[in-house]
Amino acid sequence: QVGLSLRATGDNEAMVRSSSINTDAMKILGFALCNLIVAFSGAIYAQYNMTATHGVGTGMLVLGLASIIIGETVIGKRGMLRHLIAVVVGAIIYRIMLAVAFGLGLPAIYLKLFSAVIVVIAISIPLIKPTIARWRKIHAGN
Repeated sequence: QVGLSLRATGDNEAMVRSSSINTDAMKILGFALCNLIVAFSGAIYAQYNMTATHGVGTGMLVLGLASIIIGETVIGKRGMLRHLIAVVVGAIIYRIMLAVAFGLGLPAIYLKLFSAVIVVIAISIPLIKPTIARWRKIHAGN
């Protein structure tokens, strides 16, 4: 029941609040669960590498966001299974793009810039698609 309340709070907070569910508590629980998962992943990563420093996770947020955005742009946003598949596909595409960049001789110092450009392009694609579709429709008759 808590899981359904948590999921419903994320979908439609106003409706859940009218059902007398404490949405603030659900948000706090959601953030706590997310932080718990991040803490476990950091602990496992440190255990695997037998070391940990303060800068180990630098850039992981960009990688995660890029994976989600690229995956949802390519796969779409319908259903939980499609979301999970989209994240995996997005991560694979992101890594392929980085491998191509290294293969073309891009210096490692520009890696973060390249990652930011990938994220900007991935964010822009859904916004540009309707414009391209309108342009094609207008020019299809010519």
